[in-house]
Amino acid sequence: MKGVCEFIISKIDSRVCTYSNFDIECIQTDNGFEFTKKFNKNYTKSAHTMFEKKLYYLEIRLKKSDHSFQGTTARWNNLTTKTTNTSMSPSLLFIFGFLTQPKIHNRKYNTFPMRSLSWKQPCGFIPVCSCLRESPITVTIMKTMYILDGFKRFNYILIPEGIVIGLLSGLVVSLFRFMVESAEHLRTAAFESGHTVVLLLFLIGAYAVVCLCLKIDINCSGSGIPRVKGELEGRLQTKWYKALATMLAGSACSIGSGMSMGQVGPSVQLGAMAAKGFSRLSKIPEKYEKLFLTAGSGAGFSAVLNAPLAGLAFSAEEMNRQFSSEMLITTLTACLASDFVTSCIFDFEPLFAVSPEEALPADSWIFIIGFGIMTGILGAVYNRSIKALQACFIHIKSTLIRIAVPAAAAAVLLFICPDAAGGGNTLICDFMSAHWAVRSLLIFLVIRYIFTVICFSSGAPGGLIGPLLVIGAVTGALFAAIIGYDEYISNFILLGMAGYFTAVIRTPFTMIILMSETAGSLIHVPSISAVCLISYLTAGFLKTRPIFSQLLDNILKTDDSGKEDNAGKAGKE
Repeated sequence: MKGVCEFIISKIDSRVCTYSNFDIECIQTDNGFEFTKKFNKNYTKSAHTMFEKKLYYLEIRLKKSDHSFQGTTARWNNLTTKTTNTSMSPSLLFIFGFLTQPKIHNRKYNTFPMRSLSWKQPCGFIPVCSCLRESPITVTIMKTMYILDGFKRFNYILIPEGIVIGLLSGLVVSLFRFMVESAEHLRTAAFESGHTVVLLLFLIGAYAVVCLCLKIDINCSGSGIPRVKGELEGRLQTKWYKALATMLAGSACSIGSGMSMGQVGPSVQLGAMAAKGFSRLSKIPEKYEKLFLTAGSGAGFSAVLNAPLAGLAFSAEEMNRQFSSEMLITTLTACLASDFVTSCIFDFEPLFAVSPEEALPADSWIFIIGFGIMTGILGAVYNRSIKALQACFIHIKSTLIRIAVPAAAAAVLLFICPDAAGGGNTLICDFMSAHWAVRSLLIFLVIRYIFTVICFSSGAPGGLIGPLLVIGAVTGALFAAIIGYDEYISNFILLGMAGYFTAVIRTPFTMIILMSETAGSLIHVPSISAVCLISYLTAGFLKTRPIFSQLLDNILKTDDSGKEDNAGKAGKE
């Protein structure tokens, strides 16, 4: 009986509620020890069975039949109607644990028969109406699904949902990438036209759109990853349709105007909001929303970087660490589907293309260790720089003035050093193809570092992962030039991206997979793993927090202070 009870518990999942178009409100059982310990001599209120714990977790009430009805099956059959009409008030309920198969008649929403635990066909656990139960096609399908391995946990039902989430996320992220590329082409055309007025008009128009998006919805400010992370933790709530529209327009204009902002953070939020919209429009219970948000965030990460395995790792390591097999199946399917969509639209062109042909020699491990320590220190300095400058920008209440600072800096860089402006995705290829002098790389690194910190700390829409990878690539190229490893400059560019990413975000496993997918080879895994591990330990030793946790706390503090200000104004009025 215990094994049968465990089988039932594995089926009592809210998945049943979703595909039956109703929620399970109550389950009634007998008073057997597999269901309750109430009639045990050593019973205490704190002693609960696995069955009771599962129902409590799913927020389903458990009703136990009267103790006097624990006699023969005949006595139960005689009292079934009376018990059903008097003690079972919910219109939607199941009865498990009886040897007979009594039917409830004259009930508005409950016309299917109730089965006993010994009846182990799938139809007994998946509630369908009685007319479908009698169909031979339905019975055949149910038996086939029962035979398939994995049906015990309803994983196969999650695959179509993951595909839909991945397709939606892939389409939205593809639209976002197209908008960013179009804005950058317009900026380049205005700059190359030689007419300063045309370029200034373009920059002013982009600045106005960014300010308007922030006015409509403040949730589009900065990287979208901390807000999705806060929503998964139950600390924030976002209107998905507002976030989709404002993040699309605001991030495209901020990146297109020349600000040092990235596409990865907005893509993660766009994927998550697309999944949330699918959940709300499909009227799926809210208890599945976190699963869909996790899958959507991973799909967005996969779509923008063309790295489905890295998207899965990022969802598990950063977004939602309470991972389960159901979440794994849904997220992996969504990541593969979104990667397929963007690969077809953009002809399999990744956002960052770094593929060293040879691995580093064996005698270069001393440089790898030193480089890992250096990237860990620089990553810790980057996190503290963001925190310090955000504390300065928070005192600027006007959005127009706050966004005007990075917009003006971008306009100046477009005239002085146009290569340092924008997201910088194409710069990584320039570092590999052209031989830069050490002095030029150092000056470029300082300019890019300061410009990136200013742009992101202002709260303009856009991510930090793209510019962060560019800074890591410049650091790697500079390190290779200093030690005289010019023939291995692409290797150190790859290691610089991995080390910086790990030190700032603290997701080493994600970065190892991402760089392996980017390089298209596994020969670099040992060196990438070593740099990520050393950088991770160095940043932790310096006691700096992961950037997205730091940003989430800052968002929550800002929201709380805004509520207090509004309450103070209302009190004065």
